[in-house]
Amino acid sequence: ANPVIAGRRDVTMRDVLDRAQQQLDPQFKEQPSVHATLARVIGGAYAAMGESEPALRLLTTAEKELSAQQGEAADETQAARTALREMYVNQLDFPNLMRWSQRIVEVEQAAGTPHPEIAADAAGLVATLQCSASYFSIFVSRCDPTIDRL
Repeated sequence: ANPVIAGRRDVTMRDVLDRAQQQLDPQFKEQPSVHATLARVIGGAYAAMGESEPALRLLTTAEKELSAQQGEAADETQAARTALREMYVNQLDFPNLMRWSQRIVEVEQAAGTPHPEIAADAAGLVATLQCSASYFSIFVSRCDPTIDRL
């Protein structure tokens, strides 16, 4: 973010994230825990900006690395999954939103729900999505004959 380093005064958030992403592997590959956490943070920032491609790559990497290093139900691992889920909320990508919400719930249940707030939030989202899907399938089935007549 330093304009002197960037070589110009109008440094954007995208510039900062791109530079951080470029430096991630060379500077932190030998520190896997730091690498994974930074990938989660940078990926989450990209996701918040609507930059899906780098967000997905970084958050998926973070989720895999954190899961392997810290465990399936670790705070950082669940934070990476939550960031992935939130990215899909913003994209209105319901299949992936449902997949990551269910994954969060499964991990919490298998671990004895160490994060009740995360478990409740994800379970509530799964229930809402299932209910919405049921509602829309009924709605569509009722509309199909009308559409066919028109």
